[in-house]
Amino acid sequence: MLEELKSLDITAAALFNAYQDWFNRLHKSNKELDIDIKFRLRAFGNDDLKQLRYREEWAIDRGWKGKCPAGLHISSTIPEIWCDLKESKDGHIILPPHVLAHEVMHEIYNLSHRTVYPDDLVKGIY
Repeated sequence: MLEELKSLDITAAALFNAYQDWFNRLHKSNKELDIDIKFRLRAFGNDDLKQLRYREEWAIDRGWKGKCPAGLHISSTIPEIWCDLKESKDGHIILPPHVLAHEVMHEIYNLSHRTVYPDDLVKGIY
């Protein structure tokens, strides 16, 4: 299915609406969640720079292997969320909403284990 999606000329709005359609089909709930969240956002338009910062600031000292992925949540004193960024034609930064939301969900999960573990929502897409 992922290969089929790559061949489509699909808009961010269409993907957002499709995700909302999926969410609307889930079981309804009367629960409430109220959490104050603080995190540091690290977004990079240049992957080489992102990999360099990742190695220098996190990976080397901790023995982490591999590259920094498209999105990453790091539990630290001030949690960090790392993601890629693009640029609009007029120079405004565009963040990947699906990645950003997923990584924020990791922080919400860390603060309250009442939520589903975010990686369980995306199993099988890699």
